[in-house]
Amino acid sequence: MLESKTREKVLKRLRHALLHKTPAPHPEVDFESPLYADGDLPELMFARQFTSAGGRFVFCESIHDLRTNLAVLAVRRKWGAVQAAEAVKPHADAAFGGQPLPGDLPVAILDSEGLAAATGEVLVADGEGTERSVSMGPGDTVVVVSPDRVYADMREAMQMVAERYRTALPAMLTSLNGGETLLRESAGQAGALYLMLVDES
Repeated sequence: MLESKTREKVLKRLRHALLHKTPAPHPEVDFESPLYADGDLPELMFARQFTSAGGRFVFCESIHDLRTNLAVLAVRRKWGAVQAAEAVKPHADAAFGGQPLPGDLPVAILDSEGLAAATGEVLVADGEGTERSVSMGPGDTVVVVSPDRVYADMREAMQMVAERYRTALPAMLTSLNGGETLLRESAGQAGALYLMLVDES
């Protein structure tokens, strides 16, 4: 008996809600205009968002510049064990001369599926259809990416991933932002998140 009264009350509320629709709370939202202002490149917008969240952004003018920056960071951050994804392994090997590093801070060097300029997020994939087999650990994480992977927002980045892999989508997609560095520092861990944007043109 009690169930039918409760059910009737719920149905009555539903009928009322369907008959008396609530106006949209934010009708002025414009989904058609570009996300960034004219002249503001998506790469600059991404860098601002990423660094404001606590990430460490490094622009590399060439592959040689990338390798130099990796070598400098290895010394400054006292990197030890290095794990690198297949796509960036040649650059890591060239930067470190194929030698083990003397430090004790582990580092994972990854490639990225895309960057969301609006939020400063980094999209990395793992699993079927991708070459990434390196996971982030307690140490530093370095993501290497080219400017052609910078998208306006995460929705556009996800659409591009879907188009890139079509039937063999990655088993897992992870979104990182500069806040990863702040979380690690607040937890007393030494790791930081670096993003190296490499202009290969």
